[in-house]
Amino acid sequence: MNIEEMRRKAEAKAAARAEDRGDLPPLWKPEPGDELCGVVTKRKDRASKYTDDDGNPRRYTDLTLRLEEGEEVTVRSGRTVLDRLIADEDPRPGDAIYVRYEGRVQGESQSYHAYAMDVEKAEAELGAVNPFLK
Repeated sequence: MNIEEMRRKAEAKAAARAEDRGDLPPLWKPEPGDELCGVVTKRKDRASKYTDDDGNPRRYTDLTLRLEEGEEVTVRSGRTVLDRLIADEDPRPGDAIYVRYEGRVQGESQSYHAYAMDVEKAEAELGAVNPFLK
């Protein structure tokens, strides 16, 4: 395979990834200590080409957040800890969310990417006032 064929193949892959993202805002690419706080405006669950131990396609979630400053950003799951937090907290459009990337930490047997998350459910679900929706 020559360089031109490799370039065309890479461009095709990039175009396919862009199409998969659709109209999502830029991806959040955090450094250790980075945090986001805002409101979930969109949730997109998707299947991966990769499978779990049972042979089922892995599921990932893209969360579009409107930040306090008004800009939007996409938080894409894919890291084990973040996947579990999203599954446990189940953020949905209208929910206020806080996400912090702690960085790579050493566990007992291997290192992993650590995150912290808190979700305040939208007013309709809890009957409380969501401060980010005012």
